[in-house]
Amino acid sequence: MPNEHQISLFDAIIININIMLGVGLFINTTELASQAGILGALSYVTIGILLLPLILSIVKLLQLFPRGGFYIFGKETLGPFMGFLSAWSYFTGKLASAMLAIHIFVHLIQPLFPALAPINPLILDTVFLSLILGLNFFNVKIGSNIQVWLMVIKIAPIIFLILIGAFFLQGNHFGTPHQLWVGIPTTLPLVLHAMIGFEAACSLSSKIKDAHINAPKAVLISYGLVIGIYGLYQIIFYGVLGNTLATLPDYDAAFPAFFAQLPAIAKIQPLLGNIIHLAIATSALSGAFGMIYSNMWNLYTLAEHKHTFFPRTITWLNRHHIPIFCVLAEGVFCLLYLFVTKADQVTMQQIAALGCTVAYTMSVLALFVIHLKQKKQLLLPIFGLISCTILMSSCLMNLWQTSTASFNTFAIIMMLGTFMFLITKGFR
Repeated sequence: MPNEHQISLFDAIIININIMLGVGLFINTTELASQAGILGALSYVTIGILLLPLILSIVKLLQLFPRGGFYIFGKETLGPFMGFLSAWSYFTGKLASAMLAIHIFVHLIQPLFPALAPINPLILDTVFLSLILGLNFFNVKIGSNIQVWLMVIKIAPIIFLILIGAFFLQGNHFGTPHQLWVGIPTTLPLVLHAMIGFEAACSLSSKIKDAHINAPKAVLISYGLVIGIYGLYQIIFYGVLGNTLATLPDYDAAFPAFFAQLPAIAKIQPLLGNIIHLAIATSALSGAFGMIYSNMWNLYTLAEHKHTFFPRTITWLNRHHIPIFCVLAEGVFCLLYLFVTKADQVTMQQIAALGCTVAYTMSVLALFVIHLKQKKQLLLPIFGLISCTILMSSCLMNLWQTSTASFNTFAIIMMLGTFMFLITKGFR
């Protein structure tokens, strides 16, 4: 494949970080403080450790199948149908997360731009979705350059807050009364959703230069960097505000309270508040762009193996070497989630979590079978399956506490995918 149709290790890391480093960083700030105090940052480390066997399992699979992905992981070990279910669940589920990110972006920018206030949010959702889809028609190098600029816009305010906050830390905010150990378990589901996204390199592995080396590196480096940023950000915020952060109603109130502790910048506090909100909005939009940008290749792989209707059409590449019908299919699913769920945040979060968890579980199960057949050490895949069990338990717990709407939606999509697989299998 020509170099202009491949991305570097740096590009792959940026894409992974853009997907992982999203609005979860901001919206978790007050919740983690109220439940675990200064130890809210430790929740990120805890999840990082719990998910590490899963991460390492994915890395191992990328080393075994460097130009693969979720379909190849499953197909080569568990059979074509399991590979199909893995890729299909991830492809469809991840788009719920992308659409939710776009909706959050619209929700955040409408108050900042009065001209947008009268417009129905669903219309703006559709407009920005169309913009992202259009940008994805260009080649992977242009797409990766867009990712870099989105990353700069998003991360600059985060680094600013961390650096300036480090000068205003209060030592008494780190004492025993602020260490709420019993609250850590209740924070894990919040942190878990914020960390999902490390696997983007799996979808892009066939497009990464020297994938056998760089795809695993992309996963590990981006994962470590994001955990570090999340934990440091939470520590700085609590270190400046202390228990005040825990008493605030939500993250909207967190930034004014933070800036109120910095008298030197009091005059520009409103401006900084708007910049931070734009950063949060950019986090959401860049996350959505990264998801759609990487996820198209999952459908492409399924069509390439003739597991979809009209495979030749779906695998047709434009002059930028992009499967535009895969991108359009992503748009259809995003709009489906938007109007069926009426942009309900919880429902779309649950669908995304379910879809990803199914793919994770099947992939780690594939590694388990490989190690079993080759009589290799089973410790890694066993612990990876434990990580997947924790993820699945979190999904089912959320379903039990809310409603079955997300499960029913996901089940229907999976059944339609299974029907498509069986029909196309009969044509061969």
